[in-house]
Amino acid sequence: MRSVRASGSGRIGQLALLAISALLIVASVVHPYLPGEHDRLAVPLSLMAQAYGVAGAPLAVVGGLWLMLPRRRKIWFVISLVLATMVAAFLVLFAKHGVGTSFGLLVFAAWGWCAVTLVLRSRRNRGTDEAAPRAMPWFLLVTPMVTLAAQLVLATPATRASRDRAIAGAAALIADLESYRVRHGRYPESLEAQHADYATGVVGIERYHYASRGDSFDLSFEQPRFLLDDLGAREWLVYNPRDESRVPTATRRGS
Repeated sequence: MRSVRASGSGRIGQLALLAISALLIVASVVHPYLPGEHDRLAVPLSLMAQAYGVAGAPLAVVGGLWLMLPRRRKIWFVISLVLATMVAAFLVLFAKHGVGTSFGLLVFAAWGWCAVTLVLRSRRNRGTDEAAPRAMPWFLLVTPMVTLAAQLVLATPATRASRDRAIAGAAALIADLESYRVRHGRYPESLEAQHADYATGVVGIERYHYASRGDSFDLSFEQPRFLLDDLGAREWLVYNPRDESRVPTATRRGS
């Protein structure tokens, strides 16, 4: 009876760990689109989590096969470790590009620690009951699928909500710019002429960009995008009181 209770508590712990891991990854995906103060790491971490959902598809396949053919545990473990290392290398590139080399090295070191821990634990478990459920195949199967599903389901509503919030947040700034024009007969040369700080109210949108254009101005912000939403595109939204807005660079779109 003791071994049964221990096994049951172990399974509950594995399920809890799996659920928490999936929730944390999904939270990382949507974090840049939530209301709040700007977080510089929010967008890079979100893109890394989304990349895991896409690049982790082979891991989900291996996890499913592992659960169907548990007697091949050693083979599936080696295959999953190799595939996971390839996915980790892919995520390191996202980390390096999104934040910097140091962050990329940190991600690489974190995976190295996880890989070594898994190998050592696997060696310690030799000779144990192979029919007992393991957390690893479930983790391989569930987390990439949940992450990918979150992208497909949440991309449109999360993007729309964050865009609308940032647009609404610009209303006070636009009103102050118009007030400045009434007082001085022109728009300010830069936002430094305005004393108030204007937060976008969205975690993944750092600030509003202002550009004076004589008797007009451009007020813009960059909208974070989901990885699978028009891959490689960047979206800028620009307000101009005379509808003479200019996109900041030719490679970016939005109006």
